[in-house]
Amino acid sequence: MGNGKAAGKLQRKLYCKAKAESAFRFYVLYDKICREDILRHAYGLARANAGAPGVDVSFEQIEERGLEAWLAGLREELVSKTYRPDPVRRVMIPKNADDFVILSRGRAAEALTWTKAVMTKLGLTLKEAKTSLRDARQECFTFLGFCVLQRHRERRSARNETCRTADYESLC
Repeated sequence: MGNGKAAGKLQRKLYCKAKAESAFRFYVLYDKICREDILRHAYGLARANAGAPGVDVSFEQIEERGLEAWLAGLREELVSKTYRPDPVRRVMIPKNADDFVILSRGRAAEALTWTKAVMTKLGLTLKEAKTSLRDARQECFTFLGFCVLQRHRERRSARNETCRTADYESLC
């Protein structure tokens, strides 16, 4: 696979042109993506980043059949504008509701049950491993990098405060 110098050079030229002439419009870039060096560089980047090779074929299948032949075939289809990817296969991705806190005055279990029901209706789930009930009056908890605790001060009513976890790691 190419080292990407040509692709980097093209990228730099396009960048400089765009910076020098902000009103300039790049109407014809299609011919640039069809270049062999650009296709090879794009393949290398996708492979290195564990990116998806596409719905057509896997990286292993491409390399078994021969990378150069596959790139040449892809280039030919792109140049002739006959390339058509296979339809996207739908995959259900589980969705989790992360990073929120419910504060309740003595009805935490009821609030959690209600939240789970609403989340189910929305097609979301709570991760049981990350879900817990805490008594914020008695103990602190960590949320988004902050340690949340309730402190009592003299001559003032109790109030909630937040502090960086690093500052109060011994408390949480």
